[in-house]
Order: sequence, then structure tokens, then C-alpha cells
Amino acid sequence: MVASLVGDPARANMLTALMSGRALTAGELAHQAGITPQTASSHLAKLEAGGLIEPEKQGRHRYYRLTGPDVGGVLEGLAGLAARAASPARPSSTPATSGPVRR
Repeated sequence: MVASLVGDPARANMLTALMSGRALTAGELAHQAGITPQTASSHLAKLEAGGLIEPEKQGRHRYYRLTGPDVGGVLEGLAGLAARAASPARPSSTPATSGPVRR
């Protein structure tokens, strides 16, 4: 379930925006994700149901934050894996031979 929540690009952008530690409104998160506020509301409900974010009401506004540092740690780890997977393959440590291999 967590992989499907994090795997959606809009939700991933929202979670990345929350990794700063600041609580953000749904409108701010929608802007960060490049989606409409209505779509953001649906995504936020899924992230909250999945236990990745929690709302905090302040006056008329609801601010969202990650539920804990463990969520941020997992997101950082996944971002590192994604960056490594996207980088070009490193050259092999075994030198290439210029002719046929003799045994």
C-alpha cells in the first residue's frame, strides 16, 4: 500500500514538499504537485489514510505534515535509490581485453 501511495507522481511531489519539516496547506501542496486543489484533496485523503501525513487545524486552515521522521527517512532512501537507478551505469572494474580471451 505504501509503495502505491508514494509511486504516484503528484503524491510523491507533495511528500517531497513536506520533507522540509514545514506544515503546508492543501493549496500549497497542490501548487507544489502541479495539480488542482480538488485533486490535491483526494490525494491528501489517501496519504492520511495510509498514515504518511497528518492534518493540523489552525483556524480555518488545515496544515499537513509528515507523521514522523521515519516517513522522511524512507522517502529520502527511496529518492536515493531512484537517483542511483537513473544514473548511467558505472564502468566495470574489470579491464576490457582487446583480443580473444585465452584459456
